[in-house]
Amino acid sequence: AETAPTEVDMMRQEIALFRRLFEFTRPYRGRLTLSWLATAGYAAAGALLVAQMKPIFDKALIAGQDVGRISVVILVLYALKGVSSYFSTTLVADAGQHAVTDLRNRLYEHILNQSFAFLGRSTTGSLMSHITTDVEKIQAAVSELAGDLLKEGLTILGLLAVLFYMDWRLALLSLVGMPLALHPLLRLGQRLRASNETSLRRWKDISEILQETISGFRVVKAFGMEGFEIARFQRAASRLLGVNMRITRTTAVLPPLMEAVGGLAIIGALWYGSWAIRSEHITTGAFVSFLTALFAMYTPIKRLSRVNATLQAALAAGHR
Repeated sequence: AETAPTEVDMMRQEIALFRRLFEFTRPYRGRLTLSWLATAGYAAAGALLVAQMKPIFDKALIAGQDVGRISVVILVLYALKGVSSYFSTTLVADAGQHAVTDLRNRLYEHILNQSFAFLGRSTTGSLMSHITTDVEKIQAAVSELAGDLLKEGLTILGLLAVLFYMDWRLALLSLVGMPLALHPLLRLGQRLRASNETSLRRWKDISEILQETISGFRVVKAFGMEGFEIARFQRAASRLLGVNMRITRTTAVLPPLMEAVGGLAIIGALWYGSWAIRSEHITTGAFVSFLTALFAMYTPIKRLSRVNATLQAALAAGHR
């Protein structure tokens, strides 16, 4: 008897699939490399801006020192962040769009070169769904995997560096609950994968119904089957609605989960920080910089959870 694939097997399949997809980016690796360098600049500038909270409070506001120098540094960092963000977004989008266009062209050529038997077995709606809906899911994944995943990942690493630089004990205390959120995130990712596969099947059903009824409208009209076809379409649309709402409910769980973990981290940081400031183990500016970095981590983590949902949709489309 066949055994169900393990999580390791599924992970290997996913890695193999993404390697196949990223082969289409080979002609555009130069643009991707430049976009990744710009992404590194964006992440570094963001982390350094957060780190400026320490001299802002300890020197500029409290001691009245280095106000001009700190202002120039902040201005330069914001300019670097803005320029890096622009090139990171546009270059990765350019490479991703070209790669997905090549994929769509290859898929269309592959379908046209199939045998009469294959084309006779496959419905027009099913083949159209592969070229439109499936490729669209993959396009979103390629753009987000090459862009947002790297950008937000590097941003988190930069902020983590700021946290440990300010106070490694406080950083460990604040991040102790982070591993507890990984298991439910992985489970939710598996549920999203299954739901996205079902959603693609429902879209295929709707495409087939549309193709059959619109191309065969003379038969529908001749036999007075409008009511039957409308009811069939409504049932298919209702099934798609149910699947999409299941996906929405699953993704909606992620932000509250991350907020709960973040709330616990901030409470721990406040208790330790109040003692550390009174004991002069950490300055007020360093603690404000630490809290700023901790708050700033929430946005990239939330975006990474969104990227995970997009990737699960692309995996479902790629396996079709």
